[in-house]
Amino acid sequence: MAALDEVPELGAWTESAPTIDGVIGDSEWQSAAKFSTVVANRTLELYVMNDASNLYLAVKIADPNPGEGSDCVRFEFDSDNDGDFSERGEDALQLYSTDDFHDYASGLASTVSASEDERNGGRRDGTGAASNSSSYNFFEISHPLNSGDDLDIHIHFNDVIGARLIVYDQSTGSWLGGYPALKFQVKASARKLRVTVVVIDLLGSRVQGANVRVQGPDLPGGQVESTTNSAGEAVFEQVPVGTYDISTDGTTRTAQVLQNTTVTLNVTTTMNLVLLGGGGVVLLIIVVAAVYMMRRPKPAPSAPEIPPPPPS
Repeated sequence: MAALDEVPELGAWTESAPTIDGVIGDSEWQSAAKFSTVVANRTLELYVMNDASNLYLAVKIADPNPGEGSDCVRFEFDSDNDGDFSERGEDALQLYSTDDFHDYASGLASTVSASEDERNGGRRDGTGAASNSSSYNFFEISHPLNSGDDLDIHIHFNDVIGARLIVYDQSTGSWLGGYPALKFQVKASARKLRVTVVVIDLLGSRVQGANVRVQGPDLPGGQVESTTNSAGEAVFEQVPVGTYDISTDGTTRTAQVLQNTTVTLNVTTTMNLVLLGGGGVVLLIIVVAAVYMMRRPKPAPSAPEIPPPPPS
């Protein structure tokens, strides 16, 4: 379990949208970034992921009296990362254990209910659902990355924005762990794809054992490396959508990765140089021989033989 003073960055791509029904299924949230901590002596698990359209959030929190009507979770966002969550237009989402879902905008009114998007020219974008067991409350939320509503968050792939989670408990009549319970950052993850790099020499042969490097800011440490196999291919899995410099043996190409991609690098190998050098020697010998043949003195033509005279 992580301490509350940590500010984790949470984001993960999912190929499949979860069903927003209040049930945090292991399979549907297996792609999510997960963070576990303790809030007011209660275990809490936070799940964050996105696809091309939506941000998905889920919370599992221990509760000795689960399912009470005012039990709720609230997510607030700091889109410009300036530490101020109360600026006009900042987004907030709140979900009660009764499945009552609200889409709020900060800085619009003195009361929470008056700051609902639909009361201020916006829309209620997204959905939420909750459930409970004998000792836990479960919350699931879906919200667009870019709804087109000026009162909502607008996140593009690889953007990181501030966020905080607040949990209200009806039994204690308080926000657990104070306000907020947990600060974190949301990263909108891009889809991760396969990049296959084929290394080919000057003779058109695929090169085995070449070291290939893919460089870009969204990769761990800024780069990943691999060596070409017997087919002359270096395969990179889990490369986020983006633009990368791909290089080997002094050859570099810039490639945009928007789908599973194959990139070809043409290189000059040592064997190419040997063969080219050998070919040059052979060509030189041929040229010298041709020049010699052209310049060699030609023998003087011999006089034709005169046949003897006929007998008289």
